Amino acid sequence: MINSIDDGNLQQNLASNEKSLLESVLDGSNEGIAIINSYGTILKCNFKLLEILDSSNENIEGLSIFTIIPELKSSDIDILNFESKRTSKKLMIRKNSYHTTLIDYTILYVTELDPSDTDRVHQFRKTSILKETYEKIINSIDEGIHCIDMNGNFIIYNPAEEKLEGYKESEIIGKHVTEIYNLNKTTSLLLKVLEDGIPIHDVHQEYFTRNGNHIDVLCSTVPLYSGNKIVGSFSISKNFAQFRHMAERILDLQEKLTPKSKVNSKSHEEKCITFDLLLGSNPQFIESLKWAKAASKTESPILLYGETGTGKELFAQSIHSESKRSNGPFLAINCAAIPENLLEGILFGTVKGAFTGAINREGLFEQANGGSLFLDEINSMPFALQAKILRVLEEKRVRRVGGNDEIVINPRIISSCNVTPTTAIERGQIRADLFYRLAVVYLFIPPLRERSDDLLLLSNHFIQDMNKSLGKNILNLHPEVVSAFQYYSWPGNIRQLKHTIECAMNIIPLEEKVITSSHIPSYLELFDNKTIELEVEMNENMNLPITMLNQIKNNEKDKVKDLIIAALINSKGNVAKAAEGLGLSRQLLQYHLKKLGLK
Repeated sequence: MINSIDDGNLQQNLASNEKSLLESVLDGSNEGIAIINSYGTILKCNFKLLEILDSSNENIEGLSIFTIIPELKSSDIDILNFESKRTSKKLMIRKNSYHTTLIDYTILYVTELDPSDTDRVHQFRKTSILKETYEKIINSIDEGIHCIDMNGNFIIYNPAEEKLEGYKESEIIGKHVTEIYNLNKTTSLLLKVLEDGIPIHDVHQEYFTRNGNHIDVLCSTVPLYSGNKIVGSFSISKNFAQFRHMAERILDLQEKLTPKSKVNSKSHEEKCITFDLLLGSNPQFIESLKWAKAASKTESPILLYGETGTGKELFAQSIHSESKRSNGPFLAINCAAIPENLLEGILFGTVKGAFTGAINREGLFEQANGGSLFLDEINSMPFALQAKILRVLEEKRVRRVGGNDEIVINPRIISSCNVTPTTAIERGQIRADLFYRLAVVYLFIPPLRERSDDLLLLSNHFIQDMNKSLGKNILNLHPEVVSAFQYYSWPGNIRQLKHTIECAMNIIPLEEKVITSSHIPSYLELFDNKTIELEVEMNENMNLPITMLNQIKNNEKDKVKDLIIAALINSKGNVAKAAEGLGLSRQLLQYHLKKLGLK
């Protein structure tokens, strides 16, 4: 009995202390604060609000806020500034609404403004608009997003995450991670990243919520910083079942296509590119073509190195078409486009029961038997999976995911890298032993910037090809466009050139026959109003006169070259930043780099 009374007194003391703490926080604020319910009734307010409203001698708790501040009744704006009819003071009011399972309430922050104080209103409005924009973005995207503060309590939980996990935002916000999930600091990615400060990307995670829902997602978790201090972490989650569904569809299509290509060799040949369609007269390109043709007659693995858009898959298809396996299937997969767990099942196949929804299915290694398997961007394949690929290549046997039996396979492997192999090995993107196994024959496909002598040939080919598909009769490129194309760096290579020509041919009027500068996408910045000559203003330290690059003497050209080199050094090799420092467009600086023989 005595203990019960003591407990009751303790609870009363705790409640009293909490009330005193709330009152001291409210009264310590420099803003007037009112807490109101969904009906507008004032539940709590501080002394500063009474002072601003000239109501120091009144008790306004329990009254309607619309009676005290009638200007609020006709406005649903989050930040409101006006001259109060009650006090004739200029006021700014900010509103924040909160929703819980028990009650909906709003906190009003009331500030008395100096008549000339407009900057604060503008800043608050700007902040409010940004906050609203971020919230709309977070709440409208398909990926689940949830975020915790530095104490591990949830502060964001968007609708997509509600759909994934079956909770409501009102059940989550303010609660600790361990209250919601059967996880701890080791198994929760949110808590692990919060503690370590190291991002974790594209992890397949399965777990159970406290309400018993089984969650199967692919997620990336990143720390949140304020300055140099970690203040929270957030996760972006994708439904892994959707990825599995996509993988199943890909394998279904491959299974349907593979038997047909084995039976009907003619239709298969029509689908594959041949060497005759690879155009170019550039010596380096011709040398690569020569090596590819020779390698196609062998059974050895081939690794192609070329930047994105140089035509690696076209080379791979041509090698297959010229090989003894041309009547077999040619299957290709981009190793960068599919998560590790799916990629393993796609390559090796699956056994029924290996995971939810798994069925007995051949992987690409099996489906490519008697043909060729092209592993595009092998440097993007997860490191752990590379070890399994190496074992398969060495033993020529594959074990399906979830299975015990080893199946003999016989595909010819062609692979590619979009970064130099030595760089990929140094960065840990590709295992050295796997590289040596795949690169028995190594082919380099030169980028378009090193094939400027092929630009006109390729452009005319694309023009004639698109004339048929677009129903036009374009003859060629204007000389001005040809010249600009020659000096452009083409970071997207042949693919970018093709898309540039396609864009021009889509917009050119039917009556015009030549592609001019007006038809070229403006983002390329190939043509601007600045003179093509580099004007160098006087610099007292370098003693350079105001002059033009084409008109100055050789010793002065050396000074201009030094100026450009200095700009590149200052920008650490970033051409765009160097160009900005010199007051030029990026393309114009590249033009002068080439003219001065600088790389």
